[in-house]
Amino acid sequence: MVDVVINKYLETQLALAKQKDLKSSKQNKVSDKSKKAALRISNRQHKFPKSNKDEITPRVVADINSEDDDEYLPTSDDEDSTEIHLPNLQTSSRQRQTIKKITDDGDSNLYKIRLTNWKSSINNIKSGLSEISYMSADIQYLLDGNKNVDEKHELQNGLNIPVYIWKQLYKYQRTGVKWLWELHQIQSGGLLGDEMGLGKTVQIIAFLAGLANTDCGGTWGGLGPSIIVAPATVVFQWVSHFHYWYPSLRVAALHQAGSFCGNHHKLIRELHDSHGILLVTYAGVVKYAKDLQARHWNYIILDEGHKIRNPDTQVSKHVKKFQTPHKLLITGSPMQNSLQELWSLFDFMRPGLLGTNNAFTEHFAIPITQGGYANSTQMQEATALEIAKALKNLITPYMLRRTKEEVQQYIHLPEKNEQVLFCALTQEQRDLYMGYLLSGTVRSILDRDSKVGDPLRARILVALSTLRKICNHPDIYLHEAHEDTEEIDEKSFGHWKRSGKMNVVHSLLKIWQKQGHRTLMFSQSRAMLCIIEQYLQNHDYKYLKMDGTVSVGQRQSLIKTFNDNTEYLVFLSTTRVGGLGVNLTGADRVIIYDPDWNPATDNQAKERAWRIGQEKNVTVYRLLSAGTIEEKIYQRQIFKNFLSNKILVDPNQRNVLTTSTLQGLFTLEELNCEGDTETASLFKHTKITVKKKSKEKDKSNLASTKKKIDAMKKLAKQISNKITTLSNNKDPRELYKKKRDALLNPPIEEEPHNKNTLNDKIVEEPFENVLSELDIINQHVKKDYEEKLLKDIMSTESNVETTDTITTNVADTQNKNDLDRNSCEAIETKLSMIKSTSISINKSRKRKLEITTDHCIENLVSVKKVKHKTEEKCEKSLNDDNYVLTKLFAKAGVKNALQHDVVVGLAEKEKRLRMQEEAMLKAKKAVRAIKFSSK
Repeated sequence: MVDVVINKYLETQLALAKQKDLKSSKQNKVSDKSKKAALRISNRQHKFPKSNKDEITPRVVADINSEDDDEYLPTSDDEDSTEIHLPNLQTSSRQRQTIKKITDDGDSNLYKIRLTNWKSSINNIKSGLSEISYMSADIQYLLDGNKNVDEKHELQNGLNIPVYIWKQLYKYQRTGVKWLWELHQIQSGGLLGDEMGLGKTVQIIAFLAGLANTDCGGTWGGLGPSIIVAPATVVFQWVSHFHYWYPSLRVAALHQAGSFCGNHHKLIRELHDSHGILLVTYAGVVKYAKDLQARHWNYIILDEGHKIRNPDTQVSKHVKKFQTPHKLLITGSPMQNSLQELWSLFDFMRPGLLGTNNAFTEHFAIPITQGGYANSTQMQEATALEIAKALKNLITPYMLRRTKEEVQQYIHLPEKNEQVLFCALTQEQRDLYMGYLLSGTVRSILDRDSKVGDPLRARILVALSTLRKICNHPDIYLHEAHEDTEEIDEKSFGHWKRSGKMNVVHSLLKIWQKQGHRTLMFSQSRAMLCIIEQYLQNHDYKYLKMDGTVSVGQRQSLIKTFNDNTEYLVFLSTTRVGGLGVNLTGADRVIIYDPDWNPATDNQAKERAWRIGQEKNVTVYRLLSAGTIEEKIYQRQIFKNFLSNKILVDPNQRNVLTTSTLQGLFTLEELNCEGDTETASLFKHTKITVKKKSKEKDKSNLASTKKKIDAMKKLAKQISNKITTLSNNKDPRELYKKKRDALLNPPIEEEPHNKNTLNDKIVEEPFENVLSELDIINQHVKKDYEEKLLKDIMSTESNVETTDTITTNVADTQNKNDLDRNSCEAIETKLSMIKSTSISINKSRKRKLEITTDHCIENLVSVKKVKHKTEEKCEKSLNDDNYVLTKLFAKAGVKNALQHDVVVGLAEKEKRLRMQEEAMLKAKKAVRAIKFSSK
């Protein structure tokens, strides 16, 4: 009879397993809709215009950069953005109603009016009047109770910096000014590479103000006419900073948004003659190259100097032709994609230091890159280490770089929690993704077929950008697949439930609005930004948006509006609009919707909130679609960070990533048996685990209570038997010894040997230990199987220990008083109460196990766990983000989460380096002390 039951059981389990296999095979099938869409798009992509072939030419597959991607190309800072032909989505222009332009000194009349207002405000303060029409750093210095605003602080070798500026600089910023003065004395260029948000602009202005107050000799004496080249978005931020810190300087913008009206030749001549500061955009350098290069300048300063990282662009070539003895370059990310970029920067400010481009590539770039992969040989690793050390020694004297961790003791920034969320694709996205992977475009790329006509690299780039559109939202992809005659439902277009990452955004904004947090949201794609804007309008979220449609003169005021007005919940922007100088400290939450091939692009987005002036803890979420091309992009970011840190921070680094293949880019990775994505399995030590109040925990609690009840029953029987024997015998002391020995060393009860039959054969294995085929399958599919198995073993051992403690407690009670039958009845009543509590747990699993104390058991002590105040504070600080993660894991389809800072590992490496440097300094001091003592 038993074997028939077992066979039926196994048959049912096999049928269930087959049903699961059928479901999974159905999920892997590609629908006809996605096949048709992929066919239409591949046909259009094969008809790629010849004029665009030259524009899309990435270097190699491993170094594909989104700058070459049409759809993901950032909005131009100097020209209006191209139109995106999407359905007529509603757009908001309310930000333009309350914004004022920041005026520069291009118009000489406006410059004179500003100077008179500034001087009159200073005179009013000195005479005790409260009328102030201008606010600057020196005026604030007088309002704080200081008297001598004209006092100067003299550095070594005679640089005179106004005291009101010097006293407001941090210690590391003063070090930066001294370093700039040393470079000026030897007429050398330099790279100020402080991490983003550490006040590089203020250091440059303080140094230029010092030059304006110092007679340095030479052609111009002090500060001569200077050019600052910056992205259009931060040009007027430079204007406002100059007007605040050093109002006497004339600062004009050579841009259509500036206040100057007339011929640009006149503005250049006036600024050059007045030894002023001329602000030019990178596009303006190319546009006005002949007029600018025709004159000699004292300084040329490149803000966000990584814009010339490609030596073959027109901007790089024109900038290097300027005739000036002093060249400075400012950037928070000196190296972003490759070592050739570092060569281009140094070729501008220190020509010849790193040789020619070909020699540098052959002897430095290639060996360091080859030795950086995890699958490199020992010889390649040793060569890369020594060459990296030599390169770092070459560039260190001409580059000053400080990170926020290094200067934390001065700036006291709040904490930053940066995490990477791997979001699950919706079924529609998965279907479309697989459909495109099976299309003719991807097949021609993998087969390296050149019959299509387009270059292979161009097709690779177009295919990758198409996959990224599917990951962002399926409608961006389907809109391209629609025929011109087909109509698109504008009401359902861009619905958030159809995108895995939009589901996460929906949950995050809903939670953060309740918690009172404000959010910055960045996306590479302008089309995706339109869909997010439509979502915010449909859910009545107040927001501001900054992209190419907002004029350059209004952008700084737009930022100020968001920082000052807390009604706005979200600030939308494309990732690159604004550069690194945009300060958005009004928000304390950042969402990077889609990753960029360049890690510095995503890093600059988070730095707009986590910088000097931020008072709240900042949380950054990078959203990635699990198993897709976005994971490959993130892995490439990690490798580029590693390569940069190997040169700039620590040459003794080892990487865990190997070289990527073309086949790997066009695959959809499945989760492994532990439920991890490919990247999460590579960086398991950074994985974030969220405690879930699951049903299994309640089941384990019920199982433990049942075991305790059984143990108590056995004890009650043993006690009752011993009481009967105690009444019959004459000598109670001997019986007491036997009873105590029996309790301490209970006899081992042998279980009866049952014969089990399977397929008409006798099996020695107990029925409980027989595994069905479904159990065997679940062992390979079940999440965290090994961990749960270990927990079950540990829980059984702890239950055995609890029963042992119960026996010892009962034995101790016997030592004091003879047990009678009344005590047995008390124990039985206690058992019945425990039974009732276990039933209540079964009915409502959310309630905790509570035992009423009507009947007390003697000599049992209840222990209460008390939380310390420090633990409570830590829990409160972690509560916010942990709560968000539990909600995301439960409802929003987040598969894994990694701690980004730990993945990159920069903080720990810098900490070790600082420890080594401090140890070396102590060793030098010790040697000096010995030498001094011997003298």
